[in-house]
Amino acid sequence: MDLFSKLNSEKKNKIVLFGNEPVQVNNYYTQIFNSRVRQNLNIQKVILDKKSQTKELINLTSSISLFEERSFFIFIIKDLRLSDDIKSYITDFFQSNHDDFILFHYEGESKDFLKSAFYKTISTNALCFSALEPKAYEFKKILTDLLGSYSLNLSSEGLNFLEQLSQGNLIYANNALKKLELIYENNAIDEKDLLSCLTDNSKYDGFNLINSCFSGNLSQTKKIINFLKEQNTDPILINGLLSWFFSPLFKLKTNKLPLTSDLLIKFRIFGDSQNLIRFAIKHLTIKQIEASFNKICEIDQIAKGIKYGDAWSEIDKFISGIAFIISKKKNLNS
Repeated sequence: MDLFSKLNSEKKNKIVLFGNEPVQVNNYYTQIFNSRVRQNLNIQKVILDKKSQTKELINLTSSISLFEERSFFIFIIKDLRLSDDIKSYITDFFQSNHDDFILFHYEGESKDFLKSAFYKTISTNALCFSALEPKAYEFKKILTDLLGSYSLNLSSEGLNFLEQLSQGNLIYANNALKKLELIYENNAIDEKDLLSCLTDNSKYDGFNLINSCFSGNLSQTKKIINFLKEQNTDPILINGLLSWFFSPLFKLKTNKLPLTSDLLIKFRIFGDSQNLIRFAIKHLTIKQIEASFNKICEIDQIAKGIKYGDAWSEIDKFISGIAFIISKKKNLNS
C-alpha cells in the first residue's frame, strides 16, 4: 500500500498507528522517510512520555523551516501516561493543523488505547492503521499490502504460496520479498520462481530435507537436519515447507483424487516432488497423515512462542519418524 496515495485519495493528512510489529512499522516509516525529497518534507520526530513538557512540544511544532513547504510530524508514545496538558495540546494540534502531515504512533498495549477518549478524538478525520502481530485471517491482506512496497510482479499463485510457506511469520515473508526483488526486479514471478529463489546455494535446504525424508533415507535426513540447525535455519521455514507438502497430501488421500501431473501442479507440487507425493499417498495411512498435520500445527505454535518447546527438536523427531516409516515400507516392498 502506498501511504501517500492513500492519504491523497482520502483527502487526509493525519495517521494514527498502533502496535509495534517490526515489519509493518518499518514499512510505514520507510515510506515516510523515502518521501522526504519527493514530497519536499521536513520530518520532525519526537518521543513523548510522562516527563515530556508542553513547552518543548510547542517549540517543536511551532518552528517553521524557511526552506520546506510542509512538515511531517511524528509523535511516538509507549503508554498513555502523558500529562493532561500534553494530551490536550496534541488533540488541539491534530484538529487544527490541516497543512502538515501528522503521524501519531502508539507502541503500547492497544486494548486500552483503542478504548480511550484520547484515541477517539485524535482518530477523527485520520487514517488508522494497526501494526499488531497479524491474526491468521489478517495475514494475507497484510502480505498483499507489504508486496505493494516492492518492485515485484508476483502472481496471485506465488503470493498464495508465499503465504503458505511463511506460516504467519511476516519477518520471513518480508525477507523473501527482499530477496525476490534483488533477483527478479519487475519480471513476472510465479510459484516455481519462488521455490527456486528460496532454494539458495546452501549445501542443503528444506527441499533437500523433504526429498530425503520421503525417499526413506534416514541417515541422509539426519545429516540434513543437523546441517540446517547448524546454519540457524528458521524452523518456521522448514515447517512451512512441511505444511506445503502435507496439505495436498491430506486432500488427495482423503478424497481419493487421481494423481495426474496437472492436478498436482494445481496443488503447487512440481517436478520430482510429484513422485514423492505419489509414494507418500501410497504408503502413509490417513491416520498417519492426519497425525502429521496435527504435529505441523503444534510445531508452528512452538516456533512462534505460543506453546512451550523446542521447534527444532520436534522437527527432528517428526521428520526422522516419517523417514523411518517410509524406509520400512520401501524395505517391505523390495
